[in-house]
Amino acid sequence: MSTALMLVIGFCFLGFFCVMSVAVGLPGTWIMLIVAVAMELGDVWWLPEGAVSFGWTAIGLCAGAAVLGELLEVLSGVLGTKMGGGSRRSSVGAFVGGLAGGVLGTMMLPLVGTLIGALVGTFVGAYVGEVTGAEPREGKDAVKPALAATAARVVASVAKVGIAMVVWLGLGAAAVMALP
Repeated sequence: MSTALMLVIGFCFLGFFCVMSVAVGLPGTWIMLIVAVAMELGDVWWLPEGAVSFGWTAIGLCAGAAVLGELLEVLSGVLGTKMGGGSRRSSVGAFVGGLAGGVLGTMMLPLVGTLIGALVGTFVGAYVGEVTGAEPREGKDAVKPALAATAARVVASVAKVGIAMVVWLGLGAAAVMALP
């Protein structure tokens, strides 16, 4: 078995675990991309002259998809709050709460804590944004925008896993097609 084929198989296995890590809120897509860039830069040691591991076009397209996934995740609470009839203040609360919750959740419960913390933080941030401010809502009226923000965050997290799968399959296919 050639060195190039062994590296492609190894990358595909690593990519699978990276996709699974995205499901619990870790940066698996970015790890895949970093490994792909390292392999592309180092392929002069195991491929013939002029051959490539993935190709910069494939890596660039996959990086663009990864950026899209991050934007979806970060902005999901804001968009969900708006769809739920929330105020600008609750949108900001959902955004800040989601980020803070993700960080705190990671510290409290490694792996799944990131996702749980981000969801709880999104809800709490949106809720607090609704019940405070110039025109505060009553508790029960503040729940709808907070739930909408949280639901949007769940949808964005699922979409981010889908994007990680697309990156994994795209890079894997590019690597297989580039085999000498």
